[in-house]
Amino acid sequence: MSTTEETPTTNTTTVAQGVMQVVAQPPPPFLQAPGEPNIPYETWIRMYSNFELLGGFSQLDEPIRRAHFIACLGNEGQRVFFNLEVRDESVDEAKRVVRAHFVAVTCEETERYKFKARAQHKEESIDDFVAELRKLVVGCNYSRYGGECEKDIIRDQIVEKIYDSKVREKLLLKANEMSRVSQRMSVFR
Repeated sequence: MSTTEETPTTNTTTVAQGVMQVVAQPPPPFLQAPGEPNIPYETWIRMYSNFELLGGFSQLDEPIRRAHFIACLGNEGQRVFFNLEVRDESVDEAKRVVRAHFVAVTCEETERYKFKARAQHKEESIDDFVAELRKLVVGCNYSRYGGECEKDIIRDQIVEKIYDSKVREKLLLKANEMSRVSQRMSVFR
């Protein structure tokens, strides 16, 4: 009877020549088969950027970085990419054309309206409500004002649009004590 070794799927840290290197797992391919991507581009590119940074790819030559980015798009993503009009051979241009192709042009005001109109449904858990708010806020472009602004807006939306008025009251009473969303979520449990 033989045993097989499993390859770890988590990130590992190694030390080489006195420098810590992080071996990161690549994000899933952006578009492996025809159809819609499983992960929105804005989410996927954040995952890819972290992978690129942790893997040290951001320090490589431009053609290698571009080829690496294209390879991570997946089979169908690469087919689509090679049919797009690319102005130059930079990785930034490659990212721009993929984003332009896959991200629908949205009206910031429309996205903000959708976000502000979103209320918790009667049977919806707080975790699901907050997760949905985090998805919706991406299109609002509040991130240009900094991460704290986006967190504050989500926090305010939770307080305003939570279904249970008693929980809302608790949140407002404890507002000074609990500034972070994660602290406030403890009220729900």
